[in-house]
Amino acid sequence: MVRLTTPRRRRVRAKLTSAAKAVQRQKRIALSNAVQTARDDLDKSIDAIQQNHQRSSRWARLQVSTGRVRRRKPTAWNGFVRARMQVLNKDRPEGKRIQLTEFMRTHKDTLREAFLKLTPEQREALRCDITVVRDGRIRTIRLNRKAVAKNVYAIFKTMEDQWRTFCADFGIEGFFIATRSSIEDTWNPRLFYTPKAEDFCRRVLEREPEALALQLESWSVSGISSNVLKKKTRGQCQTESRKIIQDELNVILRTNDLTSKKVPMNYKNYERKIVEEYGVALKNWPFPKVKNPGEYGGRTQARELLEALANGKCHWILLTPEEVVARKAANKVRHVKYRDVYVDRKKVVRRKKGSPARSESPSDSPRASPAPEHDTDVEEDAGDSGGD
Repeated sequence: MVRLTTPRRRRVRAKLTSAAKAVQRQKRIALSNAVQTARDDLDKSIDAIQQNHQRSSRWARLQVSTGRVRRRKPTAWNGFVRARMQVLNKDRPEGKRIQLTEFMRTHKDTLREAFLKLTPEQREALRCDITVVRDGRIRTIRLNRKAVAKNVYAIFKTMEDQWRTFCADFGIEGFFIATRSSIEDTWNPRLFYTPKAEDFCRRVLEREPEALALQLESWSVSGISSNVLKKKTRGQCQTESRKIIQDELNVILRTNDLTSKKVPMNYKNYERKIVEEYGVALKNWPFPKVKNPGEYGGRTQARELLEALANGKCHWILLTPEEVVARKAANKVRHVKYRDVYVDRKKVVRRKKGSPARSESPSDSPRASPAPEHDTDVEEDAGDSGGD
């Protein structure tokens, strides 16, 4: 049988007028603004919960994102069972009352027959009663750690299936480790790996993959990473600070297509060579003026600068053209007043063509000083002794 193929037809879309395009653009802008406003309001609400109720930001965000439980609508059956339970446990003390599961297991058929005999008015009355009881309850907010762990395990089960399929289809080797980041979490580490990755851990790293996951968990939960910074010397902090500044400068210049060459960080002429020329600046610098990290004396200042750079508090930002113009004007005013913004380039004194070199006539150089007399005597004595 001959397979017939139909030619692909290009879909012709209706061309919008300039006015229609402007309307569509305004709709997209309005939607983006609405989404951003909702996000900002959510962040403000979480900050308010953290400050007013002495809860961590992580706890509040987790409650807002995962604490929403869709409750079922109250039914006449719930009201009917509740009424029968109250009658049955009316004269029973606490600890001796019949539980709901046991009551339903033994009286299920009898309850069903009695419920079917109720009139619509009676069922509606039962539904109203259970609604009043539900609305009158005091809702308590608490962190359901078991539910959170259940969601985590379900998500990682799906990720593990996708990971293994991905590795089998494309011949990829590797391992994936995920652990909790704080003591507030209770779920166990999740780990999945390929056979070669397992062999690498045992032969090269000389430890089991599970032990590696536990080491990562202890590192992240115990807060050891925050204490490592305190053990660094002043020189190590300064070196890492310079590296972070240079690497992030290269990234922001390359990302925004500001230049195609690698630009070294200029600390002495920072305002002229970096800010005014490329329109980028360091935000939240912990000290009054941007200087080379090596110029800050003391290990405390070096650690403070490295901590600000490492956690992202101090970072590079892209300035708008208006901000660059305002920065230039402020720099000129400050330079006229304090003379500490722009640093003049050092002038190199070049020897004129045809003039003798310094080594040939040291007396002509203004920096040359006559040799002491006793040095000359020593040389003469040495020459005489050598001649003998």
